[in-house]
Amino acid sequence: MKIGMLLTGLGYLLALFGNILSAGFFFYGIYIIFAKNFSSGLVLIGASVLTLIAAKIISNGLMLLGAVLSKKAIEKEINLEK
Repeated sequence: MKIGMLLTGLGYLLALFGNILSAGFFFYGIYIIFAKNFSSGLVLIGASVLTLIAAKIISNGLMLLGAVLSKKAIEKEINLEK
């Protein structure tokens, strides 16, 4: 059960880090659009979207894996008590 909780927590941390990184790419892309080069800014905004999608997929997968492992451990513990 501990490994499931660890994986779920790691998934939440990855989601938080991915959201912060994606927001950084987005706002830096907006800055680049107005300050330097339009196309480079659009590339960074696109990178922010892809970063967000990848982080969501990976973090949701980790959270799902953690929930499944915890559920199986709880079911096993309940069956041992019977």
